[in-house]
Amino acid sequence: MAFRRNSPFSRSSSPTSRAPAGRRGLYASFSLQGVQAGQILAAAVFIPLARYMPREAFLAWGWRVPFLLSLLAVAAGYGIRRRVAETPVFEDEQGRGATPRAPVVQAVAGNGPDMLRVACMSCGILCALVSPIPNS
Repeated sequence: MAFRRNSPFSRSSSPTSRAPAGRRGLYASFSLQGVQAGQILAAAVFIPLARYMPREAFLAWGWRVPFLLSLLAVAAGYGIRRRVAETPVFEDEQGRGATPRAPVVQAVAGNGPDMLRVACMSCGILCALVSPIPNS
């Protein structure tokens, strides 16, 4: 939990602390939908570029366009994040000086086996997705 509070998703997951009873799962589901939205937008830019640009131009500079456009998303996300207030629980902990000095160490010490399982599953999924890609 301390790891989550100090992670990049700490502010985005704060709606769960303010969610009505029985609705936390729904509220939490919105936290990571920005990742999927970003991937969809990148594909919506990348696929037409790859399809309609001359191959030489695409290989030279066209593949960079989605990454350059992502700077707009980063700026918007930064602006939004700066305006989102911390959760009352975190502010209370901060006021009492109870926030951990090394939240990653605390998270690994308390949840190491679970974190290892998640990392292994993520690697397995990545290998399954990447292995069918032919080398051309």
